[in-house]
Order: sequence, then structure tokens, then C-alpha cells
Amino acid sequence: MCKVTRTKYSCRHNTISYQSRCANASGNRCEKTIETLTSHEKCPKCNPDDRHREISDLYATYGNELAKLAELARRVDCQTMVVQLEGIRRGLAEERIRALAEVQERIEGEAVARRRVEEEVVRESGW
Repeated sequence: MCKVTRTKYSCRHNTISYQSRCANASGNRCEKTIETLTSHEKCPKCNPDDRHREISDLYATYGNELAKLAELARRVDCQTMVVQLEGIRRGLAEERIRALAEVQERIEGEAVARRRVEEEVVRESGW
């Protein structure tokens, strides 16, 4: 039997996460125990702070991995690769800023679309 947690967020989105899965991996449906939680926060997709933090963390991890690769290239004395990796690392801050701006634009676009849908629902319901 699978154990599932369904979380309802204030932004009206729901997430479903499996806490454990049963051994029945054949694709057949199985019995599930579902725990429903309610959160007064926005979901990870709608929460801009979380989305920005994820992007920043991803770029930080990327930078750390590039530093490790550059150190490995130094140890094997491959100067061409060291120069390439250092060049990528230098451009990383600029790329991070560009990615964060892109995420912000996407968040704003989603907010506008969500407001438009809510306004249409209000108009159709006659409020």
C-alpha cells in the first residue's frame, strides 16, 4: 500500500508526494492511504522567494562543481581546460542574474494570467 501526502496551498494549488511506495511496480493501481494537509503558504511554484532561492542554489552548486573540475585539471596539468573552466566560472554570475530575471518575468506573467482567470470567474458568477 502506498502512503501519499496531499498538500493544499493558499494559492489553490495542490501537491501530491509519495511518502512510501508499495512493491507493486507493475503499473497497476494499488490501495493508497492519503493524508491531507493544508498550508497557509503559497506552493513552491508560486512562491517567488523559493523559486529564486532554488535558482541561486543551483548556480552556487554549479560554481562549486566547476571549481572542483578546475582543481582537478590543475592537478593533471591541463592548462587549456583550466582556462576554459575559469572562463565559465567568471560568466556564471552574469548568467545567474539573467536566470533570476527570467524567473521573475515568468512569475509576473503567471500572476497576471491568474488574476485574469479570477476576474473572468468573478464576472461569470455575477458578482
